[in-house]
Amino acid sequence: AIAAMEAASYPADEAASAATLRARATDAREFFMVATLDGAVVAYVCGTLTARDALDAATMTNHDPLGRTLCVHSVCASPSARRRGFGGAALRRYVDDWIGFADDRRDARVFGDARDQVLTIRLLCKRALIEFYERRGGFRCLGESSVTHGRDAWFECARHRDEAPPR
Repeated sequence: AIAAMEAASYPADEAASAATLRARATDAREFFMVATLDGAVVAYVCGTLTARDALDAATMTNHDPLGRTLCVHSVCASPSARRRGFGGAALRRYVDDWIGFADDRRDARVFGDARDQVLTIRLLCKRALIEFYERRGGFRCLGESSVTHGRDAWFECARHRDEAPPR
């Protein structure tokens, strides 16, 4: 279901393969969040850690368990759940769980020490999605990224632990 959702959400030259998604779910499982409704997967957000402050090709492919920056790779909603708020809600929950002000929702059995380890969340998005990430996740656009993946330009966005959540 996750690989199909990824394939339906990104052009073929940008979508993560099923093997890559499995590796992320295995190697960085605490950073792979799946949202369900009535037992069906409606959205997911996945990321990996990096020790770097800016995103580059290496941060998009490697997981550094000692990193302090969480690199979000995918925020996807199933085709039937699009434009219904599931993707935005999943993103907001993900951000809150890792750097937000939702300490009451954090569960030490799930998050362990990693919740204190993450200082910044960064992601790459296309120009048309900058506003979505700003409004739904409180991210700031830092400008065009040097990362090339597919044919379109990517923009780097960041949200730091000490920044207030969006209203």
